[in-house]
Amino acid sequence: TSILSTASIQGIIALGLMMELTTGNFDLSIGATAGFSAAVLGAIMANASPNWYIPAVFIALAAAVLVGLLNAFITVRIGVPAFVGTMAIRSLLSGAISFTIFYSNNWGETYKLLGQGKIRNVIPYCCLIFLVICVACYIFLEHTKTGRYIYATGANRSAAKNVGIPVVR
Repeated sequence: TSILSTASIQGIIALGLMMELTTGNFDLSIGATAGFSAAVLGAIMANASPNWYIPAVFIALAAAVLVGLLNAFITVRIGVPAFVGTMAIRSLLSGAISFTIFYSNNWGETYKLLGQGKIRNVIPYCCLIFLVICVACYIFLEHTKTGRYIYATGANRSAAKNVGIPVVR
């Protein structure tokens, strides 16, 4: 179960990176983004009651989404190459993680729930989350118009633009 838990967390991160790789880009800050959102969750849960767990998870996810939007703004709107822009964000996030960990001395037991919690003491929560995200990614990429646009953009950006696909979006 320990190996499944670790592989599931890495798999969730890999699925997120797969979406970007499919468009023909790369994100060097994905690991730091995951660490940053975990640090945000830990910082919130250090001083909160267990009732705050679900809102704290959504706040941590929102922090990761904001980092992704910042990466998108830097690479798409400003035009900085993804390799350079995401490397800069990775450095900033590493500092933010160090700051958060340094000032949080009590992470609390509830913080460990998603990473170490199990259903009936057998199946890790993160394995189920990974499976749900796998199915959602499959449905999104294979059965939606946006998913087909993502494939087309990654395969040939110029051709996708010529047929009217909003490549920048």
